Amino acid sequence: MFVKEYLETFKSDIQSRDRFWKVIEDTTSINVSCQLGEKLGSFGAVAAVNKMANNSMDEMVSTTFTLTKSEKLNEKIYQQFARD
Repeated sequence: MFVKEYLETFKSDIQSRDRFWKVIEDTTSINVSCQLGEKLGSFGAVAAVNKMANNSMDEMVSTTFTLTKSEKLNEKIYQQFARD
């Protein structure tokens, strides 16, 4: 649910693609560390997930509160496109 919201709250097409690839990269690194590291890797992956989630939440909040009027309009358009 958090990833869906993270991907829907962007200012531009460039930021949308950047966030998409960031989610792919983070997911891959977490899965690899869980598979290779066994118990220690899983513990580190949980810590990494928490850190990634906090960074993503900070980015979403700053994006939401720093929009100009044209960016707000673009945000609505991109969000509708993402939902469709």
